[in-house]
Amino acid sequence: MPPRMTKVLCHPRRAQILESLEKGAATPAQLAERVDQNVGQVAYHVAILSKAGCVRAVGDDEERDAIERAYEALPPAKWAQAQSSAARSRRRGPRRRRPPRQG
Repeated sequence: MPPRMTKVLCHPRRAQILESLEKGAATPAQLAERVDQNVGQVAYHVAILSKAGCVRAVGDDEERDAIERAYEALPPAKWAQAQSSAARSRRRGPRRRRPPRQG
């Protein structure tokens, strides 16, 4: 397992969220209730798990005039594949050059 992935999975809150998502898809608000944490903290950790390729978005829930995205856990065999495809999809734009200094 790559060191970055180990760092992602070693956090106890992320492990708890991932374990909860293995039981079924959920929005960050639903996960916050399951793990008894603040929605903002849960959303932060879900974003890290998503970026690492451990979870994926599966749908949107409309609740109280807001849209919440539901997530599901991916099987560990797909983590490396999801992480490599995410890295390939990130593209950097052209570098901006600083204007020459005057004076």
